Amino acid sequence: MTSATNHMLDPARLARWRRRDRCVPDPDARRAQRVQLTDAGLAAAEHIREASRRGMAMALADWSAEDLGQLAGLYHRLADDFVIRADADGAATGATA
Repeated sequence: MTSATNHMLDPARLARWRRRDRCVPDPDARRAQRVQLTDAGLAAAEHIREASRRGMAMALADWSAEDLGQLAGLYHRLADDFVIRADADGAATGATA
């Protein structure tokens, strides 16, 4: 099953794209639903990801190797801090993954 979060897309936006997704029951949470992309939705998501990759490549084309290394290090730090804080918040609220 493919979910909107696995594709890093906003589920609300996907829901507005007619015939590109469908909601299916979440086996882990009775009141929740998961978004399952259709083939058209998967194609649209890939188009968005490819446009993002091209845009990022163009934006960083003139950056030095040193600047790119610094950006990568800061990005990894940000991602690690986000995960640590999300895990701590989940533990504090009793949420489970």
